Amino acid sequence: TGPVRRVSPLNIAMAIAAVALAFAPVQTAAPIDLPVTLSWWALVILVAIVEFPSIHLHIRSESHSFSLGELGLCIGLFLVPPAQFVIGAVIGAAIAKLRLPPVKWVFNVAMWGLQAAASLIVFRAVADANNPFGARGVAGAFIAMLPSPLCPWQAVQTIKAALPCVTSPAARQTGDTMANRIANTI
Repeated sequence: TGPVRRVSPLNIAMAIAAVALAFAPVQTAAPIDLPVTLSWWALVILVAIVEFPSIHLHIRSESHSFSLGELGLCIGLFLVPPAQFVIGAVIGAAIAKLRLPPVKWVFNVAMWGLQAAASLIVFRAVADANNPFGARGVAGAFIAMLPSPLCPWQAVQTIKAALPCVTSPAARQTGDTMANRIANTI
């Protein structure tokens, strides 16, 4: 129970941060106007399919494992309405990670929620809603995916770096306060 006790506060902090970020003002922004959109359940299926299998590479004496889950998130940033994005990503990850022990499952699902919410905030702050596939949209998606393979601390720093791009002073203040609380918790 020692490791479980040590991980539980982090799991709770990440889950709270993910929920708080999921209700950030950017989530209520209008979806990007595209001829094709995906609903949250389509994102659930996409994330579950690309996150489930792990790819294992053996290079010399080292082994590296990764999944393509960020691909589902990246597609979702462009095609899923903001209010549905985090829900779809979290449920998809929860389904893909069912084989994990409970503590690891909670950690991974909370991390996915935090990653999805932070990615959406960064993407919407950088991308141009009128031309999402333009240079700003591609840059926004790239920047939004940067924290994904790293750690929650990097995600917090990315959110703080993106805050000056947010136009609403209230949104900047809320995001900055949450980022500081997350950083202090971690």
